[in-house]
This record gives sequence, structure tokens and C-alpha cells, in this order.
Amino acid sequence: MILDRNHWPWFGFVLLASAVASLLYLANFHPDLLPFHLPLPAFLGPTPPLRGTVGGSPLGLIYGILALLIFIFATLLGARRKKPAWRIGRVQVWLKAHIWLTLLTVPLIALHCGLSAGGPMPQLLLALYAVVMVSGFYGLALQHFLPRIMKEQIPLETIFGSKPSSSRFRTS
Repeated sequence: MILDRNHWPWFGFVLLASAVASLLYLANFHPDLLPFHLPLPAFLGPTPPLRGTVGGSPLGLIYGILALLIFIFATLLGARRKKPAWRIGRVQVWLKAHIWLTLLTVPLIALHCGLSAGGPMPQLLLALYAVVMVSGFYGLALQHFLPRIMKEQIPLETIFGSKPSSSRFRTS
């Protein structure tokens, strides 16, 4: 999928959601860092939380659950591609949502972890997460640049079974 101006609304949404999530994180866990008081709903518990953990707090759990739901949605793209007859939205919208919502998981996971890697198991999971994200960015970059490079460097290459576009190959 080529990133073009049609992706600006998704970019804006991810930026806004990341800013809101960060503001809520600061208001809940580090209210002294904010220049103003931001009242939070009562279901988020005391500010700052009584225990030192972020991931087990109500807001940390919200971040983790949102990231999990996005991961489930991202895996459903494979099922959506295998069943093109399913009329569950357009594939282009699914691809854009896959890219941008998965990018939104980066701040959600970072805030869920309290901006620290923790012990050996969380470090392993974060390393696996980083590998998956980097491979996704690499694949996206390949999809973005490779077709243009191939068109420039191999202009006479055609898909098997298609007619060549160059007049050099015409037989009439």
C-alpha cells in the first residue's frame, strides 16, 4: 500500500489518540509534571495509584486491552484477504486501519509498561514486539519504493501472459 495524502486522517487520528493517552498517563501517574490539574474519572482509582505498577492499574489495563484489541484486528486482516467474498468493508480501508492502528499500539504498549522494560519476560515480549513492528515497517517501505525502482530499472519486464507495452515487441 502506497502512503499518500489519503492517509492524513489516519495519521491525525493516531497522533491525537497518542497525545490523549499520554496526557491521561501523566494525569494519572505523574500529576505533578502537568502545569494544570486534570480531573480523572473515579473508576481510574486514586491519583497516583497506591501500588507502583502501571500495567495493573485501571488505566494501564485499558491501554493493554486496547492494544490487544488492535492486535486481534490486525490478525483478522489475513482472514479478510483469504475470503474476498466477505463484504466486511473495503480492503483498502482494512489495510489503512491495519497500518495506522498497529502504529497506535506503540504508545499504548509503552504507556501500559510504564515506559520501562521491566524484568526478563517483559523484555523478551517487548523485543518480539519490536521485531514484528520493524518487519512491518520494512515491508511497508518495500511496498512503497520497490515498484517504482523496478519500473525504472527493468522497464521491459512484463507479467507472464500479458502483452508487452513496448513497440519493439509488436509482431503486426
